[in-house]
Amino acid sequence: MMIIAQLIGMTAANAARRASREEVAAGILAGLHRTRAILDEQLGYMAARVFDDGVREFLIVNRLRRGPSEAPATLPAEGGAQTQARRVAVTMFEDIVGFCATLPGPSPVVTLAGGVAPALLSQLAELMGGLPDADELLARVGAPEAREGAEEPDPAVIRIH
Repeated sequence: MMIIAQLIGMTAANAARRASREEVAAGILAGLHRTRAILDEQLGYMAARVFDDGVREFLIVNRLRRGPSEAPATLPAEGGAQTQARRVAVTMFEDIVGFCATLPGPSPVVTLAGGVAPALLSQLAELMGGLPDADELLARVGAPEAREGAEEPDPAVIRIH
Protein backbone atom coordinates (compact mmCIF):
# COMPACT_ATOMS: atom_id res chain seq x y z
CA MET A 1 0.00 0.00 0.00
CA MET A 2 3.04 2.24 0.37
CA ILE A 3 3.40 2.50 -3.40
CA ILE A 4 -0.23 3.65 -3.66
CA ALA A 5 0.33 6.44 -1.12
CA GLN A 6 3.45 7.52 -3.01
CA LEU A 7 1.66 7.51 -6.37
CA ILE A 8 -1.21 9.57 -5.00
CA GLY A 9 1.22 11.93 -3.25
CA MET A 10 3.06 12.50 -6.54
CA THR A 11 -0.25 13.06 -8.30
CA ALA A 12 -1.25 15.65 -5.70
CA ALA A 13 2.11 17.42 -6.03
CA ASN A 14 1.84 17.48 -9.82
CA ALA A 15 -1.75 18.73 -9.68
CA ALA A 16 -0.74 21.47 -7.21
CA ARG A 17 1.79 22.78 -9.73
CA ARG A 18 -0.95 23.19 -12.32
CA ALA A 19 -4.05 24.09 -10.33
CA SER A 20 -5.29 26.07 -7.33
CA ARG A 21 -5.94 24.50 -3.93
CA GLU A 22 -9.68 24.33 -4.63
CA GLU A 23 -9.12 22.73 -8.03
CA VAL A 24 -6.80 20.09 -6.54
CA ALA A 25 -9.40 19.39 -3.82
CA ALA A 26 -12.01 18.94 -6.56
CA GLY A 27 -9.65 16.47 -8.22
CA ILE A 28 -9.21 14.50 -5.00
CA LEU A 29 -12.99 14.40 -4.52
CA ALA A 30 -13.33 13.14 -8.10
CA GLY A 31 -10.76 10.45 -7.29
CA LEU A 32 -12.74 9.40 -4.22
CA HIS A 33 -15.93 9.35 -6.30
CA ARG A 34 -14.23 7.19 -8.94
CA THR A 35 -12.90 4.82 -6.26
CA ARG A 36 -16.39 4.29 -4.86
CA ALA A 37 -17.87 3.96 -8.34
CA ILE A 38 -15.37 1.24 -9.32
CA LEU A 39 -16.13 -0.71 -6.17
CA ASP A 40 -19.87 -0.35 -6.66
CA GLU A 41 -19.81 -1.18 -10.39
CA GLN A 42 -17.35 -4.06 -10.27
CA LEU A 43 -18.00 -5.65 -6.88
CA GLY A 44 -21.42 -4.43 -5.79
CA TYR A 45 -23.15 -2.85 -2.86
CA MET A 46 -21.11 -4.48 -0.07
CA ALA A 47 -17.81 -3.31 -1.54
CA ALA A 48 -19.16 0.23 -1.77
CA ARG A 49 -20.24 -0.03 1.89
CA VAL A 50 -16.73 -1.13 2.85
CA PHE A 51 -15.50 2.08 1.19
CA ASP A 52 -18.10 4.22 3.02
CA ASP A 53 -17.28 2.67 6.39
CA GLY A 54 -13.56 3.02 5.72
CA VAL A 55 -14.01 6.74 5.00
CA ARG A 56 -15.97 7.19 8.23
CA GLU A 57 -13.37 5.22 10.20
CA PHE A 58 -10.48 7.23 8.72
CA LEU A 59 -12.17 10.51 9.63
CA ILE A 60 -13.09 9.38 13.15
CA VAL A 61 -9.61 8.06 13.96
CA ASN A 62 -7.82 11.09 12.53
CA ARG A 63 -10.22 13.52 14.20
CA LEU A 64 -9.44 11.87 17.55
CA ARG A 65 -5.71 12.18 16.82
CA ARG A 66 -6.05 15.88 15.99
CA GLY A 67 -8.39 16.62 18.87
CA PRO A 68 -12.17 16.52 18.98
CA SER A 69 -12.47 20.30 19.28
CA GLU A 70 -11.29 20.85 15.70
CA ALA A 71 -14.12 22.09 13.49
CA PRO A 72 -14.71 20.15 10.25
CA ALA A 73 -12.95 21.59 7.21
CA THR A 74 -15.18 23.01 4.51
CA LEU A 75 -15.18 21.18 1.20
CA PRO A 76 -14.79 23.30 -1.93
CA ALA A 77 -18.02 24.45 -3.57
CA GLU A 78 -19.67 21.79 -5.67
CA GLY A 79 -19.57 22.51 -9.36
CA GLY A 80 -17.24 25.48 -9.36
CA ALA A 81 -15.75 27.05 -12.44
CA GLN A 82 -14.80 24.37 -14.95
CA THR A 83 -11.36 25.74 -15.73
CA GLN A 84 -8.80 23.81 -17.70
CA ALA A 85 -6.69 23.42 -14.53
CA ARG A 86 -9.67 21.90 -12.69
CA ARG A 87 -10.35 19.46 -15.52
CA VAL A 88 -6.67 18.48 -15.53
CA ALA A 89 -6.67 17.90 -11.75
CA VAL A 90 -9.86 15.83 -11.95
CA THR A 91 -8.46 13.76 -14.82
CA MET A 92 -5.17 13.20 -12.99
CA PHE A 93 -6.86 11.82 -9.89
CA GLU A 94 -9.39 9.73 -11.81
CA ASP A 95 -6.55 8.26 -13.87
CA ILE A 96 -4.40 7.38 -10.87
CA VAL A 97 -7.38 5.66 -9.22
CA GLY A 98 -7.94 3.66 -12.40
CA PHE A 99 -4.27 2.72 -12.49
CA CYS A 100 -4.27 1.67 -8.84
CA ALA A 101 -7.33 -0.50 -9.49
CA THR A 102 -5.21 -2.56 -11.90
CA LEU A 103 -2.33 -3.11 -9.46
CA PRO A 104 -1.89 -6.68 -8.24
CA GLY A 105 -2.93 -7.16 -4.66
CA PRO A 106 -4.98 -9.29 -2.31
CA SER A 107 -8.28 -7.99 -3.73
CA PRO A 108 -9.66 -4.85 -5.36
CA VAL A 109 -11.54 -4.00 -2.17
CA VAL A 110 -8.32 -4.05 -0.14
CA THR A 111 -6.45 -2.07 -2.78
CA LEU A 112 -9.13 0.57 -3.34
CA ALA A 113 -10.87 0.86 0.03
CA GLY A 114 -7.80 0.07 2.11
CA GLY A 115 -5.08 1.81 0.11
CA VAL A 116 -6.38 4.35 -2.39
CA ALA A 117 -9.14 5.88 -0.24
CA PRO A 118 -6.95 6.54 2.84
CA ALA A 119 -4.20 8.00 0.64
CA LEU A 120 -6.68 10.34 -1.08
CA LEU A 121 -8.23 11.31 2.27
CA SER A 122 -4.78 12.08 3.71
CA GLN A 123 -4.01 14.35 0.77
CA LEU A 124 -7.40 16.05 1.11
CA ALA A 125 -6.92 16.64 4.85
CA GLU A 126 -3.42 18.04 4.27
CA LEU A 127 -4.63 20.29 1.47
CA MET A 128 -7.62 21.62 3.42
CA GLY A 129 -5.78 21.90 6.73
CA GLY A 130 -8.33 19.69 8.46
CA LEU A 131 -10.81 16.88 8.11
CA PRO A 132 -14.19 17.30 6.42
CA ASP A 133 -17.50 16.11 7.85
CA ALA A 134 -18.03 12.42 7.01
CA ASP A 135 -21.64 12.75 5.83
CA GLU A 136 -20.87 15.79 3.67
CA LEU A 137 -17.88 14.03 2.13
CA LEU A 138 -19.78 10.81 1.44
CA ALA A 139 -22.65 12.75 -0.12
CA ARG A 140 -20.15 14.38 -2.48
CA VAL A 141 -18.48 11.13 -3.50
CA GLY A 142 -21.64 9.23 -4.22
CA ALA A 143 -22.89 7.43 -1.13
CA PRO A 144 -26.66 7.55 -1.74
CA GLU A 145 -27.69 7.27 1.93
CA ALA A 146 -25.54 10.29 2.87
CA ARG A 147 -27.41 12.58 0.50
CA GLU A 148 -30.00 14.93 1.90
CA GLY A 149 -33.51 13.63 1.41
CA ALA A 150 -32.35 10.03 1.00
CA GLU A 151 -34.70 7.43 2.34
CA GLU A 152 -34.08 6.11 5.83
CA PRO A 153 -31.84 3.04 6.06
CA ASP A 154 -33.38 -0.33 6.83
CA PRO A 155 -33.65 -0.64 10.66
CA ALA A 156 -32.71 -4.31 10.37
CA VAL A 157 -29.24 -3.32 9.11
CA ILE A 158 -26.81 -2.74 11.95
CA ARG A 159 -24.13 -0.13 11.23
CA ILE A 160 -20.80 -0.23 12.99
CA HIS A 161 -19.94 3.47 12.46
